[in-house]
Amino acid sequence: MKAAFYDRSGPAKDVLRVLDVERPEPGPGQVRVRVALSAINPGDMFLRRNSTPQDFRPVGEHTGRIPHQDGTGTIDAVGIGVDPGRIGERVWIWMAGAGHPWGTAAEWTVLASEQAVALPDGVSDELGACLGIPAMTAHWCLHADGSPRDRTVLVAAGAGAVGHYAIELGRLAGARIVTTVSGPEKAAMAKAAGADLVVNHREADAARQILEGAGPVDQIIEVSLNDNLELDLTWRVPER
Repeated sequence: MKAAFYDRSGPAKDVLRVLDVERPEPGPGQVRVRVALSAINPGDMFLRRNSTPQDFRPVGEHTGRIPHQDGTGTIDAVGIGVDPGRIGERVWIWMAGAGHPWGTAAEWTVLASEQAVALPDGVSDELGACLGIPAMTAHWCLHADGSPRDRTVLVAAGAGAVGHYAIELGRLAGARIVTTVSGPEKAAMAKAAGADLVVNHREADAARQILEGAGPVDQIIEVSLNDNLELDLTWRVPER
């Protein structure tokens, strides 16, 4: 099969190659997926740029990694302990390359059965491939300390992947969603996702707009804490 591959760290143009690799077979508890679409996340780029020799493992006759964690495809083989009825099932994939070198940037991948989730009828491969790490991160951030129902939740960067899903999932869970963006086009995207209040964080009175429009927030979902902590603290719930 064809697969993207790297065996040293660095920029994509320097280290990525396309190789012929032996198609993997699913082990116990695994499924093999014929990949339809592969999705890249910032973490994939970080791993490629910062890999060390211990990150590289046998991939057929090669040693290295097939990149990318998320994607969509169809199960075409199952390992021992997996229901054979899953063969032919369309799935979305999360964290495919965690703990082994078989990412989704290939014609096939193998992974634990629970990491290949049934894709409902009518859902496109494009949408399914964009779930995985972004949607699961958003869900965890919203629910890690209990239900966000009736809370005011500030979602930083509401036009980004995690932010977009946090808006949608937050509204679904009954939260009031405030979000920050950096321009009119991104504001329209965030509003379309369901945000109740959208504020351009580049405006000098962004904090005032949020506090006057929604009051102090109960919860903040932040994807760049190092850059935005000082700003985030301006609209937190005051200490009691």
